[in-house]
Amino acid sequence: MRISIDAGTEETFAASHQPRTSITLEGLLRTRRSSKSAIPHHPRFSFVIVWDGITVNGQPLCRNIDEMALAARLAADHGFDLSHSSLPHTPAGHTEGIASGP
Repeated sequence: MRISIDAGTEETFAASHQPRTSITLEGLLRTRRSSKSAIPHHPRFSFVIVWDGITVNGQPLCRNIDEMALAARLAADHGFDLSHSSLPHTPAGHTEGIASGP
């Protein structure tokens, strides 16, 4: 199991994922603790790195680059291992809006 966290705070999580339900970052992380018996191996988390100026399909993404360490600490505290971190990609698989790095 891999969960895309992409945030270290509730505000960034909500802005990044724009959930249609009442899911929160803490609620998502808590799923690990409640599912230990159902998932015997360590679930993994991923983090898509976003800085100012990143867009996908012309829409700006929420900056989260300053929250990487916090997200990793929160995930580790809840029993997750890092799966990977990456740059944002369009549905066609192209990295967009990253001409200049952070």
